[in-house]
Amino acid sequence: METQPHQTGSQPNIFHRLPYEIIRQLLLYLPVRDIARARQATKEIYHVASDPTLWRTCCLADFRYWNPEHGLRERLRQPVLLGHWESLYAIRVGRNKRASDWLEKIIRTRTDHIEHISVLTGDGFGYDVKDLLLKQMESDEDVEDVLARR
Repeated sequence: METQPHQTGSQPNIFHRLPYEIIRQLLLYLPVRDIARARQATKEIYHVASDPTLWRTCCLADFRYWNPEHGLRERLRQPVLLGHWESLYAIRVGRNKRASDWLEKIIRTRTDHIEHISVLTGDGFGYDVKDLLLKQMESDEDVEDVLARR
């Protein structure tokens, strides 16, 4: 017996006909925040968007430098299901947000630079902050504080 396509309003849902791997590749073109939102669309997308392989790919694509505490080499040797890649991605995003806040403090304030920099380069962020700092060096010329960022 042939199943009917899932309906979303009056439009048929073609995702249920696509192979899992194709949906995963399509999701990789989205910003990560949109991957998380896409989970709400269908059960098929929910399962693909929760795939540890997808999150491992996101981790490795979005973050080049890793603090040793994450045990990246060991995670890469393990089966992908044991890597907890989505939670690792969330940790890195959280650190980048906090590091970005500290960087803004350094740029915006005129005092305590050494203390703020020591927090940014200290144990709280470690090697994870390198990706964020390197992105700051690529700031557009028209950004008001481009020299401070570089």
